[in-house]
Amino acid sequence: MTAVNVVHQLLEDQTGVIVSAVLTPGSHRRLLNMVPPVHPVVYAHHVTMAYNPDAATLAKYRPMEGKRIKVPVTGVGADEKGQAVLVGVDSENEYPHITISVAEGVEAKYSNELLANIDLNHINIFTLEAVVTIEPLDS
Repeated sequence: MTAVNVVHQLLEDQTGVIVSAVLTPGSHRRLLNMVPPVHPVVYAHHVTMAYNPDAATLAKYRPMEGKRIKVPVTGVGADEKGQAVLVGVDSENEYPHITISVAEGVEAKYSNELLANIDLNHINIFTLEAVVTIEPLDS
């Protein structure tokens, strides 16, 4: 079954998907080197571009699936619960980001709240690479 057929099947089944830009292994290492984790649970894995998108939004991202994209990192924020970097990619999130680390018991999605409520530390912009994926949401 092709990737397009999987997406069509997911839509027909009303199963949600997540569109992500997953960092390449080299970019994952580079990000952790440039922005060392401050909490014990480390992610530094992906940018969520669309979470459970409707059909029209999914259609916007479908042509990008499997493509390698540039991910400029423009700022970093952290508090006692989480740490994330702000990135410059197309995303349905108000604050496109990569969660770097979180405290024990804190979910990665906390980064959305973190970035909405703190002043970011601007950094020298650096660029990562990622591959756009469309995957089913975990049940």
